[in-house]
Amino acid sequence: MSNTKQRELGGKPHRKIPPKEYVVEPAPSHDSAPCFAAYTIDIDDTSRPQFAICVYDTTPAAGNPDRTRDLALKIHRGTEEERLDRSSNGRDRIEVFGMPMPQDASEEQRIEACMAHHTAELAARRHHRGFYLPWTFDNLGWRHEIVILVRLGEGWEGVALYRPRPKTSWEGGCFIPPENHMSSSEDVRADPYGQLISVRWDLTELARKQMEELDDPLPEVAVTLRMMWELAYTLEGCRDHISTFQCFVHDGGLEKGLQGEAYDGRSARPGPPTQEGAQEAIGGEQTR
Repeated sequence: MSNTKQRELGGKPHRKIPPKEYVVEPAPSHDSAPCFAAYTIDIDDTSRPQFAICVYDTTPAAGNPDRTRDLALKIHRGTEEERLDRSSNGRDRIEVFGMPMPQDASEEQRIEACMAHHTAELAARRHHRGFYLPWTFDNLGWRHEIVILVRLGEGWEGVALYRPRPKTSWEGGCFIPPENHMSSSEDVRADPYGQLISVRWDLTELARKQMEELDDPLPEVAVTLRMMWELAYTLEGCRDHISTFQCFVHDGGLEKGLQGEAYDGRSARPGPPTQEGAQEAIGGEQTR
């Protein structure tokens, strides 16, 4: 049926969905570590997304720029359907940093190094319009979050990428995860396909106040060990507050920050903890 005929019958003309194109390009890095950003564009929007998720590849081979580029594209493309499951409004970009570390480097060493790098990167890009790095916009939690790749085992793509959209349900207003996400630390470290670490830090003042009132303080650094198949689910969690970020942009907050005014309306953020702090976080790791 033609669009004209459809309008005569009271219907809406069919809108052709524009084809999507994947883009991967070099991103800034304050210390020249390999970094690539991956995202999508279409005929309606060819801009680079302002919301970014940072992934740190700490495997021994991570120093190869070609590998970092390929990894950024693989992760963005291969996790897209599951990553956008709960918060499909708004594109994102995945930035992968290549930061090789010895195979026997501890989890604490990786956490400390990646947090320090990310803190420096935030400062370096504070006024960078094209490659802005947002905070999480989780007012009741932590301001910063990164994902660390500890290991990538043989066949990791087969369990972590192009997974079907998960089945979800709502019961009593609460989101029910599609699978059992309570993996033990032992299970994660024994996963032959690889290991991830989700790290969140820098509690908001509102979170501190609420936890004091409830006498249930949150850890300064929240560490979650994850199995390789949880990659998309982990990245999806990084998008939980993308709508709040979009409001921040719409209200002019981003533009003010880029012009040198208050970055996000808060006082200076504390720096990353020492290795002892990372060790304490590992000891009290959280899983979901």
